[in-house]
Amino acid sequence: MTKKLYFYDSYITEFTGNVITVIPFKDRYAAIMRETYFYPESGGQPSDTGYIDTVKVLKVEIQDGTIYHIIDSPIKPGSYKCKIDFDRRFDNMQQHTGQHILSASFYKLFNTMTSSFHIGREISHIDIDKPSLTESDIISAEICANEYVYNNIPVLTYIVTPEEAAKLPLRKSPTVNQGIRIVEVKDCDFSPCGGTHVKSTGEIGIIKITRCERSKNKLRLYFVCGKRALLYFCKINQSINDLASHFSTNIDDIPHRIEEAEQTKRKMKKEISSLKNELASNIADDLYSKRKNINPNLDLVIKTFNDCDEQILHMVSSRLTENPDCLSVLVNNSKQQKFIISRSADLDFNMKQLFEDLKDHFECNGGGNSKQVQFVIKGDGKNIITFIEEKIKDAL
Repeated sequence: MTKKLYFYDSYITEFTGNVITVIPFKDRYAAIMRETYFYPESGGQPSDTGYIDTVKVLKVEIQDGTIYHIIDSPIKPGSYKCKIDFDRRFDNMQQHTGQHILSASFYKLFNTMTSSFHIGREISHIDIDKPSLTESDIISAEICANEYVYNNIPVLTYIVTPEEAAKLPLRKSPTVNQGIRIVEVKDCDFSPCGGTHVKSTGEIGIIKITRCERSKNKLRLYFVCGKRALLYFCKINQSINDLASHFSTNIDDIPHRIEEAEQTKRKMKKEISSLKNELASNIADDLYSKRKNINPNLDLVIKTFNDCDEQILHMVSSRLTENPDCLSVLVNNSKQQKFIISRSADLDFNMKQLFEDLKDHFECNGGGNSKQVQFVIKGDGKNIITFIEEKIKDAL
């Protein structure tokens, strides 16, 4: 079992470590040390990374009390200078201590329990057991958490026995039954925890909830602390200033200008829809006036378009087949060659069978029903249209 020196000081990031063995581990190698300050991934907190001598520590895992330092190349047992990536370590310390305070604030104000917690690469989250909390409730808990940060309260860690732990106002029950490590934020939180933490709450800087997701039995809250929060605000500030510049207005007026833009967009969509309907009707009337009369019971309309709006083509097809005894073949040549073939309701002609016949002779992909088929097809357009005409004449 490896001695966990990170329990006692989260700020030591350079030390001499004694590698007692190196073993194959998954698809790499792992160094096992007698004692280590490297924190292994556990409890929702990512592991440390760094170096053992010049060998890179990619990840650290713990299994049955043994800590495995996963390295990018094997080394021999012996004594080595070790260095932990403190930027990563301190970031995790800020997020983890911030999580304790955030969870404690929700517990204090709304008697909610945190069921899970995870530190992500850019954003972290907690799951609490009261999805009914309002936006106002969430803001209240966020303000409460940051009050603890502003007061710069000492963060203490110590080991207790089960009997001693039973006398403490723990927010959650310990998962081990001996050597229970407590993280205490005075007048805020007592939690059993094996993670790394800052020495005082002021080092967290700020705790910011960025968004939430509700489900039937939980509320997931995404948050950032410390430097992550600063970078988050920098990003948001840049986006807001860009919006203000785009609308040639000040920041406070952005919501009003966005609503104005949305109203204009909705109005334009209605106008465009009306114009498309009018255009489709005019195109359909013009095509129908030039229809081929194949026999007394069949009028055929064939037209090829280049880069035509798909919605307009469907409208044209629909308008044409409102006429009796009408079958329309509309082709749109854009990036692909697309056909829309439809018939009026009174014609006894199965479009699906026509499509099956086309698939036997050409490379095409699509589908439809007995009244209409649409498909993308490869081949010479004139030959395809000739083939379709012959099939229609034969059938009718």
